[in-house]
Amino acid sequence: MQKKSIKNSQTNNIPVALTIAGSDPSSGAGVQADLKTYWYHNVYGLSVITAITVQNTTGVKEVFALPAHLIASQLDFIFSDISVHSVKIGMVFSKDTAKEVSFVLKRHNVKNIVLDPIILSTSGNYLIKKDEIKDIVDYLFPISYIITPNAIEALELTGIHIKDEKDVNQVLSRLKELGPQNILLKGGHLPGKLNGIDFFYNGLEVQKFYPEKIINSKKPIHGTGCILSSAISANLAKGKDIYMSIKDAKSFITKIIDKKICLGKGSYLWI
Repeated sequence: MQKKSIKNSQTNNIPVALTIAGSDPSSGAGVQADLKTYWYHNVYGLSVITAITVQNTTGVKEVFALPAHLIASQLDFIFSDISVHSVKIGMVFSKDTAKEVSFVLKRHNVKNIVLDPIILSTSGNYLIKKDEIKDIVDYLFPISYIITPNAIEALELTGIHIKDEKDVNQVLSRLKELGPQNILLKGGHLPGKLNGIDFFYNGLEVQKFYPEKIINSKKPIHGTGCILSSAISANLAKGKDIYMSIKDAKSFITKIIDKKICLGKGSYLWI
C-alpha cells in the first residue's frame, strides 16, 4: 500500500496517537498491529508496552506483565514532551497497571481514550487476571471516551448472554453504567441475524453499523479487534468525530480483510 509522507511536525501539527498494550511477537495484534494501523492512517504512533507475550499464530502461551511503575514512568515522560491527540488502551492484565495508567491519563487530562477491554485472546486464553476484572473496569471505564467490547467480553463484564436485540440494549445500558462516554459493541460474535452488526451507544440513542460485506472465514482472523480500536484512535487523533471515526475504521477493516494472509496456521490482516 502507498504511504504518504509526513512532514515536519513544527509546521504541520502532525496527529499523534499512543497505544498502551501488550506486545505480540507475531505482529498480528497488540502494539505491533496498532503501530502499523497508525502508520497506515498517516498518524505518528507512540507505544508503551504493558506485557510481553509468548505468542504465535496459534495462540498465546505465556504472559509476562511489566512493572506498573515502569509503565507509569514511560507515560509521564512521554506526556512531558509530546502532545498526544488520542490514546488506545489494549491489554492491561492487572489492576496495578490499570490504576497507574488511569492516574497518569487523568493527571495529563487526556480526552480521546479508546479502550479495547481485552479479556480473552482469539484462541481463548485469558489476557487479564480474572479476579481483578472489576478493579480494572473501575479504573479504566470512567476515563474512556469509547470502549469496544465484543459479545464475549460483554458477557464477562455484564453476565448477559446476547440472544436478541433486546439483550443487546440491556448490555449497552449495563456497560454505560460502568462509566464510559460511548460504547461500540462489536458484532462479530453476535448470534444469527445480529452477526456482523456493530451497535454504538452514547447514552441517548443506539446506532447500528452494518457490515459492508459478509465475511466468510473458516479461521478466526487474528487482531481485528486491536486494529479496529487503533483505527478509531487514529481517526480521533486526526480530529474526526466519534461517528465518522467508527465508520471510517470499519471501512478500513473491510478493506484489509480482502488482503488477509496466512502465516503458520493462522489468518492475519495485511497492513
